[in-house]
Amino acid sequence: MDTPRSVFKIDANAPGSEVAAETAAALAAASLVFRRTDPTYSKILVRRAIRVFQFADQHRGPYSNVLKPFVCPFYCDYSGYQDELLWGAAWLHKATKNPMYLNYIQVNGQILGAAEFDNTFGWDNKHVGARILLSKEFLVQRVRSLHDYKGHSDNFVCSLIPGAGSSSAQYTPGGLLFKMSDSNMQYVTSTSFLLVAYAKYLTKSHSVVRCGGTTVTPKRLRT
Repeated sequence: MDTPRSVFKIDANAPGSEVAAETAAALAAASLVFRRTDPTYSKILVRRAIRVFQFADQHRGPYSNVLKPFVCPFYCDYSGYQDELLWGAAWLHKATKNPMYLNYIQVNGQILGAAEFDNTFGWDNKHVGARILLSKEFLVQRVRSLHDYKGHSDNFVCSLIPGAGSSSAQYTPGGLLFKMSDSNMQYVTSTSFLLVAYAKYLTKSHSVVRCGGTTVTPKRLRT
């Protein structure tokens, strides 16, 4: 790249909850990757994830408020920071199994937009990813208190499947999902990944998705 790669920071006086919570989610996910091969490093990652998430939650605010001249309009925080807080909490719950994070999700889920009808998973919006991740805890791990996330994930699926009751998705004549006019393939890739992941969870739990009168099987999601 031949453009300047300037470095900026967030702190207590210039918060950036979405940046910090996204970082916490990445560190927590990475701790799972290294858990068996390098447990010492894995523990460092998860400890740092916990600290960064605490910072994100305690010092709330969008990073583009402070850094607006540098990040807008291309990387403004359009969806808010609430989705990243839920995303970070979901990964920390998965990585630590600390009931504190499950309680955080139960108490704050609705406030953080768990049930909002936004069905685009990308760099600015993590709601759908959090729903799919938490639905696994219900479907596979049998965490009954996360039952609603199965419903939220089903709504996401129903918004995409052609012919399903609430489908609002557009497809090209060749069958490619069309989400955005700018960099559409990032949304195609991320959506495809979520559908394959959800199909895996549904298969393990012998479940399907019901979209009105249409039944969507894991096989159809993979197709």
